[in-house]
Amino acid sequence: GKNPLYGSRRLWMGIWDYIPALLPQQAKALYWTGAENSLDLNKENMMSFDFKNKNVGITGAAGIHGIGFAIAKMFLKCGANVFICDLRKEALDEAAAELKKYGTVKAYVTDVSKPESVTGMFEEAVKDFGYIDVFINNAGVYPQAMVCDMSADQWDMVMNVNLKSVFLCAIECRKWMEHGGVILNAASYAALLGSAGSGAYAAS
Repeated sequence: GKNPLYGSRRLWMGIWDYIPALLPQQAKALYWTGAENSLDLNKENMMSFDFKNKNVGITGAAGIHGIGFAIAKMFLKCGANVFICDLRKEALDEAAAELKKYGTVKAYVTDVSKPESVTGMFEEAVKDFGYIDVFINNAGVYPQAMVCDMSADQWDMVMNVNLKSVFLCAIECRKWMEHGGVILNAASYAALLGSAGSGAYAAS
């Protein structure tokens, strides 16, 4: 089908094709409005979403102006229980405090590039929620640097956060989805159309 990703801070219509068992066709009304840094759902379609008693996890959800935060907010408004994780504790706490206005939220400081940290995060989440229905790999870093100017450590950092973390979280998460579930991996249009200074990001 068509590529559901229309670029950073642009339309996200179509991404929900990956979870047809959980969302109705009206999900096409979901869109990303970059100016407000929030996911917007019109009231009519909002009534069609029902995630009551569903447990949803999202990586890279620190702060209150990012995609991870917006996704978490949307799921909470649809009745889900949500857990978020990020390496930045202060920004993670800020996001959790704001999201708790909309429902049940747990936050775990996690380095998604480290297996032991990922395992610990899921163990905590399962203690708090019992099981996982939806997990979204959203964490990513975007260093602006020409590849020829990057060190091997800088390159590895990008690959570990943007790519390795997806593998680590997916492998660990599936252990807690014996009843069924969905793992969503966020991506970027940079994979198809790179730009100067984004070589590592595009490759990941």
